[in-house]
Amino acid sequence: MRMHYGRDYIDKTEGISILYRKTDMAVKAHQHDYVEIVYILKGYGVHTIDNSDYIMSDGSIFIIINSDCPHSLSFVNETEYYDILMTYDYFASVCSSFTDSKNLINFSDDSKNKFLITVFQSSIRDNLSEVFRQAFDEFENKNIDYLAFIKRYMEIVLLHTSRAIQIGNLGYKRNLDWVLPQITDYINKKYRENITLQDIAKKYSYNPNYFCKLFKERYGTTYYEYIHDKRIKHAMNLLRNTEHLIDMIAQMSGYTNKTYFYKIFKKKTGMTPKQYRHNCIKRREEQSNFQ
Repeated sequence: MRMHYGRDYIDKTEGISILYRKTDMAVKAHQHDYVEIVYILKGYGVHTIDNSDYIMSDGSIFIIINSDCPHSLSFVNETEYYDILMTYDYFASVCSSFTDSKNLINFSDDSKNKFLITVFQSSIRDNLSEVFRQAFDEFENKNIDYLAFIKRYMEIVLLHTSRAIQIGNLGYKRNLDWVLPQITDYINKKYRENITLQDIAKKYSYNPNYFCKLFKERYGTTYYEYIHDKRIKHAMNLLRNTEHLIDMIAQMSGYTNKTYFYKIFKKKTGMTPKQYRHNCIKRREEQSNFQ
C-alpha cells in the first residue's frame, strides 16, 4: 500500500493544496497523513474506501480524514473533480470557527470514523461548485490575501458538511453493499411491470452503462436476464397451479407479446408453456397413482 506524505504535496506555509482534475484514469489504492476532500463536479465512478465501494456522481463529496484509511478511485467515464489536500492543523483551524465545530472535529478524533460522505442536493450543488472553482482560482493565481479567501471558501464547504452531519444526510446509502439489495428488492416487487434498465438507473442515480456493468459483476447475470428469470418462474408457478389461459399467464408475468413470451419461456425451460403444463399435470397424475 503506497503512503502519500503531505510534505510532498502541501506547502507548509499554505497548509492546503487545491487541484482540478478531468480524467478517466483510476487512482490506485493509497493512504496519506493529511485530510483529503474529493468533490465530484461531473461524472460517475466508484470510490473504494476501507474495502467498501461508494458511488461517485455529480455533487458527491468525500472527506478522507484518518491516515489508516486506504482508498482508491475508478471512473466509468471522463470525470471532473476537485481534489483538496490539507494538513490536520489546517482542517482543525477551519472547523474551529464553526458554532458547532465539534461535529467535524470530534468526528475526526474518533478512531472509528475515517471518512465522511454526502451527496449535496441540486439546490446547493451549483453554489458549492462555484465555491470550489473560486478557491481553485485563488490557489492558482495567489493574489493578495489568497489564503484568507481560500480559508473562507473551505469554511463554506465544511459548514455544509457539518450541517449534513447534524441532519443525518451522510450519504452512506451510496455504499454498494447497501444500495444493490435495495434495487433488487424493488425489482422483485416490480418485475411484472415495464421497468427498463434506464428507469432503474435513473431512480437510483446511476449511469445506465455503469449500472449494467455493476449489476452483472455483482449477480453474475444481466439486468434483463434477471427480469426474465423472475417472470418465467412466476409463469411456471401459474402454469402449475392455475387453469388460466397461457395468454393471460403471459400478461400476468409481464409479457405483452405472446410470441416473445413463448420464445423466452422455451429458452429458459427447454419447452413451450403448453408442454410444461402438460408435464406438470402428468407428473401429478403419476404421483397420485403411486400413492
